[in-house]
Amino acid sequence: MDSEFLFQKLNTGYTSENMNRITEKIITAYKNKNTVYLRELSAFSPECSAAGSERINKLFFRLMMQYHPDRLGYYQHEMASARQYRETFRLEKLMHIFSVLDYIDNKPAEKSVVADVHFDTEVQYEINIEDFDTVFDIDDATKSDDAFDQEIQGRHFISALKHKEYGNLNIMYREPDLMNMEGDLELSGLDIEDLSGIELCQNLTGLDLSGNRIDDITLIGFLPLLETVDLSGNQISRIDAISRLEYVSQLDLSFNMIRDISPLFELARLQFVNLMGNPVPAGQIDFLRDKSIIIVY
Repeated sequence: MDSEFLFQKLNTGYTSENMNRITEKIITAYKNKNTVYLRELSAFSPECSAAGSERINKLFFRLMMQYHPDRLGYYQHEMASARQYRETFRLEKLMHIFSVLDYIDNKPAEKSVVADVHFDTEVQYEINIEDFDTVFDIDDATKSDDAFDQEIQGRHFISALKHKEYGNLNIMYREPDLMNMEGDLELSGLDIEDLSGIELCQNLTGLDLSGNRIDDITLIGFLPLLETVDLSGNQISRIDAISRLEYVSQLDLSFNMIRDISPLFELARLQFVNLMGNPVPAGQIDFLRDKSIIIVY
């Protein structure tokens, strides 16, 4: 196929209507925790295909960055440039949208495949875990001779971390252990209320605390290297601490109680923010959109 034919065909695929249809399906699948649907959808795009083994929140982010209606201008520019220089290979790389459209037209996104955390209409959560007070033997497991010489109680960050990494083994976390942690930390759906101790994990670049009971995220502001943060499904109303995360690019704040997102306004690297289920003023949404940030709300 020559470049002109591909250009004309792509113009029928990359439309505002189609991008909105795709986005609607992605959001529906995400709300229903339909991980299989999102994984299959991501396989069509060269930009997303490597994400197949990732957790649902990262799949959602990658797909929204690919198919959100705000990306239409990027695709139109890419198509026009490829047409001008008759670069057929660049146009062929964009043909995945037709596979995506065929997929969403023939497969429902509503069926919930993974029900680890379920969002219902009242934004409540079903978390299949016992209270930490009954799961852990915490008399000695979370004590240390420096930063943690006091006993850590249930629903605490350190307790959740211990459970995630070691089960009920009698392991002690000391300050150097936390400071040496790197990369991504995932503590989703563990009933965490108290984040004390997380401020020492200063080498983390990714943090997933979704589906917990957190209402105070002040200590997250002490993690300077964070790039991706998932705080969805908590009880957060203030996000001032996030203004200190200068490297953050992906942020999920969905299903909280946030009314003011002004702390996000000066985050120069922010590319994507999920604000579904929050009573955020329309004017603040528009302000972020004007900064070319992809927003879901």
